[in-house]
Amino acid sequence: MISGEEAPFSSGLSRKSLLAEINRMSKELLWFDDAAPKVMNPRNLTDQRGRTGLLLEYSIPHAINNLLRGINAGYVTSNQFGDFYFARGKATLWVEAKSLDLDAEEYAGNLATPLTWIPPTALLMIIVYQYRFDGSITFPHVLDLGVFDARTIAKCRDYGWLELGKKQILLDGASYQTKRNKWKREEGNLGKLGRIARIADTTLLDTPFLNPSERNEIANFRKFLYVFEFSRGNALINRVAGLVHSHDVEVTCGHNKDMDLLWITYSIYKHSYALVMRYSDLSPRVYSNSKIREVVPNKAETWIMVTPKFGYSIYSETEKRTQGRKINIETDGKLWEIVTKRA
Repeated sequence: MISGEEAPFSSGLSRKSLLAEINRMSKELLWFDDAAPKVMNPRNLTDQRGRTGLLLEYSIPHAINNLLRGINAGYVTSNQFGDFYFARGKATLWVEAKSLDLDAEEYAGNLATPLTWIPPTALLMIIVYQYRFDGSITFPHVLDLGVFDARTIAKCRDYGWLELGKKQILLDGASYQTKRNKWKREEGNLGKLGRIARIADTTLLDTPFLNPSERNEIANFRKFLYVFEFSRGNALINRVAGLVHSHDVEVTCGHNKDMDLLWITYSIYKHSYALVMRYSDLSPRVYSNSKIREVVPNKAETWIMVTPKFGYSIYSETEKRTQGRKINIETDGKLWEIVTKRA
């Protein structure tokens, strides 16, 4: 990970100052109030998140130009790699930016560009933001920002997720040869940041394809996304806690880092609930429901088990009663229906 002491921040651009400037611009340009049109369905929500992320990404060059002198930041229009660039004299850094919404049911952020198309001086910038559409946060808050060497992350994708050498990769980076010797196209999904980080285990890091510096970069990349996964899980737990507490119900929250678990327990109309979220799948450790019940200090009648992608299942004791595709956090009303549903 490129820290505050290294390029491109060595020219006086600190992470803290960049976050502050992006948020200032976000508040000025993307602010809304209760009179603004509301998101009416999940499709609109997806579109709005995509547009918000794009606007935040393209505000970065303006923020840099406002903060620094002697460095020119502008946009890349070739549509091959990079959203913008930093230029100082004859030196140029190409930057690909990805925005991750803390409230999104699933995070993606594609890096499907073939390695040969990524310049040697290329960076991957990840922006974590939160933008609630219920009026509680009136503009997109940029919470975190990570900068990584783009070619290293692409190598992790190729030798990890895509298993280069076992499968044949097409030049567009979006297809590979399956065991049945047929081409399979996944519509650009082979570059998702979560998948890349998930596959970077000890086996990959010990391969000769990576040098020590690259292994360290990938470890920091995984650490950054792990913190993001915990933050988005914690945001959901806190929202449920606030929602339940607003109905004069006492809640208890808990966290088990060894098992990547967050939970909340509460009782409504003399019926006890435990909502348990496995917030990360960056490690292969997946525990059984019986093991999870031993950790959560509550004898709940209804258990709501939530996956890292916000899929959920509702159990009564050990029997599954209901399975939902995703927890819909679009509105508090729909979320309340889930967290008060009896098994």
